[in-house]
Amino acid sequence: MATSILINKIMLPDKKQWKEDFLKSEMFDKLKHISIAIRVATPFQIITWDFDRAGRNFKKPIKVYTPRERHIHQGRLTLSSFYMLDYIVKNTKQYPIIDIGCGMNLFKSIYPIIGLDDDPRADIQGLFDEKFMEAHREEFSAAIAINSLHFIHLNQIQYIIEQLSHIIQPNGLGYITFNMQRLIDVTNEVDPEFIISKKLDSKLNLRKYVFDKVYSICDNLELLYYEDNVDEVDDYVDGNIKIIFKKT
Repeated sequence: MATSILINKIMLPDKKQWKEDFLKSEMFDKLKHISIAIRVATPFQIITWDFDRAGRNFKKPIKVYTPRERHIHQGRLTLSSFYMLDYIVKNTKQYPIIDIGCGMNLFKSIYPIIGLDDDPRADIQGLFDEKFMEAHREEFSAAIAINSLHFIHLNQIQYIIEQLSHIIQPNGLGYITFNMQRLIDVTNEVDPEFIISKKLDSKLNLRKYVFDKVYSICDNLELLYYEDNVDEVDDYVDGNIKIIFKKT
């Protein structure tokens, strides 16, 4: 069971040809220079984690990379998100596009994008919460969330897509991805019996459950594209469930 495209109502370019063109582009040249700079001297994000291990409670500041930075430090730069973002950018009439959970804010370097995150490199520092949604309701003609809104229970997939749509203008586009492993981890943590009771320990059942949740998004959202790869269950950078929708 490799990558499967279950819904495709849009005209994405041929992947092989797109890759050849992208690798020759000025955008990729810029990414290469940024990647070299990141590998030499990345500004760490300083966070504080509360640990509860072996009955001990303590706070410890930790230096962490975003997942994409970790890849770059390993000499890797995956292209699947750029492939999908090319479509979003070319089919959006008004900029900027907002990147929810932008992390290192890499996409801004080559696309008309602004980032929301608690990372100091974000354009808007903060969280995607009720306060943000109310302040920016239907403000953006497109919004993206790449592996940033998947820290949820499996039964909240439909809900989080609809939440993202609140900040998108009518006729605007949304692109959201999930890492299946993160959904499984969170579900097991908060609801240990759920996956077994729903028989979602089977990849086929899990795949169908997630697709059905996405397919049932509310009436004012049109599902344009749905791709999954549950065999690659832990894609923590670009996601193994990729969704494009339009707000009608």
